[in-house]
Amino acid sequence: LVIYIFLFFWARVGDYFAWILAGGYLLVKDGLHSGQSLGKKVFGLRVVNVDMKRPGDITDSVKRNLIFFIPGLFRFVPFLGSLVATVVFAIELYFIFNDVQGLRWGDNFARTMVVEEKID
Repeated sequence: LVIYIFLFFWARVGDYFAWILAGGYLLVKDGLHSGQSLGKKVFGLRVVNVDMKRPGDITDSVKRNLIFFIPGLFRFVPFLGSLVATVVFAIELYFIFNDVQGLRWGDNFARTMVVEEKID
């Protein structure tokens, strides 16, 4: 029983630690390399701040991706986490398909947009 409790405790600690790391990366990923996450770099895309006409920074990235972080806060509550995630993704899809420029809610909130990187 003691071993089971010990293993269960460390499994939960590991789960929380992994969530903190993944959630942290999700928030800052678009601001680490001048507005390019790994996926955006591969596909030649970049996040830019539309007001300042510059590549996105960490602050822009956190604002832009905060809406995807929120469902993770409810991750450990059965059913509620899935419900919140569904609502958040529905909001994002609504904005993508109804915004004139196809911007997500996160882009509108952060005043950013994803653009093709110019290749000189």
